[in-house]
Amino acid sequence: PTLCSMAAPDHCSRILTYTGHKNSKVRWQPQQTENLRENFLFATGSWDSKNNSVVLWEYSSKSPVTTDSLREPELLSKIPVSSDVMDMYFLDKDRLLVCTADGSLSVIRCWIRSKTLETAFTMESLHQTKGGQTCPCTCVAVCSFSPSNVFTGGEDGRISVLAIEKQTILCHIGSDDSTTVTALTSISQSELLAASSSGQLKLWDLRDKPIRPARIVVFSRQRVTTQCLDRHPTQPHLIVAGCDDGSICFWDLRHEKQPINLIEAHYSEVWEARFHPQHPNYLFTCSQDGSLWQWNLSSSKVHLDSSMTTRDNTFDWLVSASKLDVSNILSTSTNMSVNSFDIQSSHMLAVTDQEALYVIPNLIM
Repeated sequence: PTLCSMAAPDHCSRILTYTGHKNSKVRWQPQQTENLRENFLFATGSWDSKNNSVVLWEYSSKSPVTTDSLREPELLSKIPVSSDVMDMYFLDKDRLLVCTADGSLSVIRCWIRSKTLETAFTMESLHQTKGGQTCPCTCVAVCSFSPSNVFTGGEDGRISVLAIEKQTILCHIGSDDSTTVTALTSISQSELLAASSSGQLKLWDLRDKPIRPARIVVFSRQRVTTQCLDRHPTQPHLIVAGCDDGSICFWDLRHEKQPINLIEAHYSEVWEARFHPQHPNYLFTCSQDGSLWQWNLSSSKVHLDSSMTTRDNTFDWLVSASKLDVSNILSTSTNMSVNSFDIQSSHMLAVTDQEALYVIPNLIM
């Protein structure tokens, strides 16, 4: 493993808003066009509260980006949810998927003109123990090639395959070990990658009848849980995974016996890891240790290009992780968990257990 060094330059402006509750997830509403809007909508989901909720916010970038003139985001609408928010995903600009700790998935409609939220429907008890008790719906993913196909993972170790437009459960993909499904990501139209608390990565081929794991990858270190997954935006065989020991793993699904590289990065659990969708030379991670990091690959003159493959077909930047420049976007640690973040163009959001919501409007790349 590689232990990275980290600089903490104060290189971007930050807008801090206190929300009055702990936030588990934050997601930008997707835009159909780039750089044509000055107002941006996003949603946050809470946890560890007696009355949990999903909140719709608006951020305006009309003001000049200077410390004295930055505007805090405006709370537009708030809607209660039945339990802790475990994961969120915008199915499209009008619909937000929210999975909760009582095993449910809700589709929340975002009315753009009135800037309000409304629950369209809820699919309950998607995940249950063998005794019939509901258990948390831990993660949600959407097939990027067919958005009507939605997948949820749960603490029961199963994956629910849903036809969201018909509000129908197509099937449950079972698990013999019943370990929690911690993360999901769609790899292709027919392949789904799932991580579990046992440290396994399973690649499911949905064309198989019955559906079985096409491949099972076991992490080399004992009982290291993968907390999050992200697929490279242009090379879907490249996967980044954040683990509960603070490490970051890079996998090439064409050579799945072991990670291409392992970086001992954070001091505690990595809750989310994500490539920038338009500039994948940048990677972002957040952690229980209170940090939000930007991994800058461009300064090391490393490119994600298939022509950079070496004799063993691994990518040079993945092998040479010690060359990476890393900076803490929040400048200093927040002392409490940074639970979630999202990126849209040069705008970034982050939420923490300190009841803090950060907007970083001028992310430098």
